[in-house]
Formats: sequence, structure tokens, C-alpha cells
Amino acid sequence: EDEIDLRELFATIMKGKKYIIGFAAFVTTLSFVYVSVTPKIYEIKALVEIGNIVGSNTNTNTNTNTNTIVAKLNNIYLDKKQGKDSTVKSIEIVKNTQDLIMVTAESDKPNDSIAEVQQIVDYINKQTLKINEQQLATLDAKKNLLEKQQQSLATEIQSIKKEKDVSPLLVQSIMTAQTQTTESLF
Repeated sequence: EDEIDLRELFATIMKGKKYIIGFAAFVTTLSFVYVSVTPKIYEIKALVEIGNIVGSNTNTNTNTNTNTIVAKLNNIYLDKKQGKDSTVKSIEIVKNTQDLIMVTAESDKPNDSIAEVQQIVDYINKQTLKINEQQLATLDAKKNLLEKQQQSLATEIQSIKKEKDVSPLLVQSIMTAQTQTTESLF
């Protein structure tokens, strides 16, 4: 009673083979129609890294700059063009990073998405270039100030060396300041 008769099982399957083949053909036809009717959607992704100037204390600035750029882009491409011709799906900072932006676009015409993503990448490049130029100007101003300070300290050391009664502590503190200024320049 616990035995399975394979001949009987196979005979049952053969009796219902028309239903099995018909069902498989129906599902296959339905799948083919769905694939034929559904438009092809292409997804384009661009990963953009926000550049930094080494030595400009940009750890916090990078995050702020990246957030600002992403907010502007979301305002331009996602909020204002919602439901219009925009193919941009998302613009966001990559998780666990401060300087990577992922731009995603979808369209049934890949060239439209590519063009729009390229516009966004160009915008990011222009914004980053502006920020880097500002950082360079700030660093240049700091460099000039430190060079003047270094010259002033060198002059002060020369004048102290000419005097006879000078406190060694005063000389040491001025030399320490000069060393710190030199290190800051580098």
C-alpha cells in the first residue's frame, strides 16, 4: 500500500499530456507577448568623484560641497522637471562616502539619458572647479601671510643676535615660531 506504481503514474501523466502541453504553450505565448509589448528601458549610471585640494582642510568642506551640489542638482533635475522630459531618476551621495555622487537616468532612448547625465557631470565639474579655485585662492593667501611672517621672524632673529643681553628663552620661542611657520608653509 505504500508502494508507488511508476507505470500507473506515467499513464496518468500521458492521459493529461494535452493539458500540460497546452498550459506550457499558453504561458510561453503570454510571456512572449509581454516581452514584445513592454518597451525596453535603458539605465545609465555615472559615478562622479568630487575633487579636493590636498592640504586645504577639506574633510568637512568636501561633505558640505558635495551636499550642496547634490541639493542643487536635485532641485534642477528632479523637483522642477518631475513628470516632464527628464530621464534622471536619482542624484545621490554614495553611501559611506563624502565625495562620490551617483547619477542614475532611465529612458527608452539611451541617447537622451546619456546626454542628460553628461549635462549633470558637466555641471558637477564646473561647480567643483569653482570650489577648487576658491580653495586655491584661500591657500595662496595663507601662503603669502606665512611667508611674510617667516620673513618677519627671520629679521627679528637677526636683530636679537646683534644684541648682547638677550634671554635664551626669547630666542628659543622665536625660533620655535619660525619652525612652526616653516612647517605650515610646507
